[in-house]
Amino acid sequence: MINRTLILFTTIMGLLSFLSFLGCNGNIGSSTETLTYPPFRIQKRNVVDRRFKPNEGTVSKSTYAKYKIFYQDQPVTFPPELDANTGVSGIWKTYYLQDAPTPTLLIGSGNVYLVNEENEAPKLTLIEKKYSNYASVQWLDSAGGQPGKKTQILIGEDTTDCILAGGEFLLVNDNTVLRVKDLAIFPFEKSTGYTDNYYTNQVLAFSPDKNELVYLGSKNHPEIRTEFIHALLIYNFKDNSAYAIPFDRTETRLHEPYEVGPDWVYTYFEWQENEDGKYILTKKNLDPLPNWEGHITRSSNYALTPVKGEMHEIFFKFVKGFWQLNDSDIRLREYGGIKEYTINHKEFVFDVGYLKELNHVSLSLSFLNKGPENEAHVIIKEVGDAFNEVLKQGEHQTLFTNYLK
Repeated sequence: MINRTLILFTTIMGLLSFLSFLGCNGNIGSSTETLTYPPFRIQKRNVVDRRFKPNEGTVSKSTYAKYKIFYQDQPVTFPPELDANTGVSGIWKTYYLQDAPTPTLLIGSGNVYLVNEENEAPKLTLIEKKYSNYASVQWLDSAGGQPGKKTQILIGEDTTDCILAGGEFLLVNDNTVLRVKDLAIFPFEKSTGYTDNYYTNQVLAFSPDKNELVYLGSKNHPEIRTEFIHALLIYNFKDNSAYAIPFDRTETRLHEPYEVGPDWVYTYFEWQENEDGKYILTKKNLDPLPNWEGHITRSSNYALTPVKGEMHEIFFKFVKGFWQLNDSDIRLREYGGIKEYTINHKEFVFDVGYLKELNHVSLSLSFLNKGPENEAHVIIKEVGDAFNEVLKQGEHQTLFTNYLK
C-alpha cells in the first residue's frame, strides 16, 4: 500500500513538473480594483501566479498588475506598438492626470500614450516611442520648482497611486516634456554633438522660466580610461538647444556624482538672466570654497574622500570617543593597502577602514555584523553627521586632497 501511494505521489509530481516545463502556471490569487474618472473607468487587477521550476525543484510566486481601460463602459483598444518588443503584453501602468484640462489618462508599457476624449470618442496620443530601456515619468517641478523622483514603468506588482499630480511639467522617457495644463508635448533630442561629447545622466535642476533642464554629464577621462570627467548639460526642450559647463570635482566637492540634486547645483552654480530675458546657468566664483565634509554613500556607509592617510586615525579616535569604546571592543587589521579597525558596538560590528589607493576613509558595516542593518545605518549616519559638524567648523581641512582633473 505504501509503495502504491509513493508511486502515485511520484507520478503526480512528475506530471506537475512536466506541465510546468511546458509553461503552465497556476493563478493562486488576485485582487481587482475599479477606479472611475468619467468618461473613463480603470480596472486594475493585481494577479499572483505560481510557477514550478523543474531545474530547481522549487515553486516561485510572482505578482504583477494588469490594467484595462474603458470609455463609457466600452473597452479601449490600443495599437500593437503599445507593448512592442517587451515580451509582456498589455498595460503595465495607468495614471490619471489630475491637473489636465480635460479627463486624461497616461498609459504606460513599452511606450507611453495619452488617452482623452475627442468628438465623443477616446483619443490616443503616442507621447514618444521608447526603443530601449524602460519607459519612465518624472516631474520637473514638483519639489519646490525642481525635479522630483524618477519612476520607471515596470511590469510587476503595483501598489502605487494611480493619480499623477504635483507639478506642471512631466518628463517622459527622458526626452519628451509634457506640459500638463494644456497637454502640449515637447520632444527634444539629446546628443553628445550638442555638448562637447558629454553623455547625459540624471536630471538635476529646472530653470526658473521652466524652459531648460539641467543634466549631469560625463565622459571618459582623456588620460585615465577607468575615470570620468563631468559637466552640467543644459537642454532647452522648446528650441532643442544645449550647452555644457565643465567643472572640477574638487572645487565643487562632488563626492557621489550620481547622487546629487538641486541643493548641490545651486551651491556651486546659479541662473543669470540676460538682456533677452533668457536664463543662463553659470558657475559661481566662491572664495573661499565651502569646507569639505564627509558623505553617505549608496551603500549607506559614511565616507571621507579624497583624504590623506592621517585622516584614518583622526576619524577612528573620533568614533572611539563618540561611542565611548574600550580597547577590548577594537581590533586592528592591516593587509595590502588596506588598514581597518573592526569595532564591536552594542549588537553591531563596524569597520573604520582606509583605502590608500583611493584616498578613502569610511565607516561601514563589517561582514561579521549580525545586527539589523537598518538600525546600523542609522547609527552610521549619526556618527557621520556629528563628524561633519566638526568639519564645518574648519577642522581637519588640510587632510583633504584633490580629485583627478
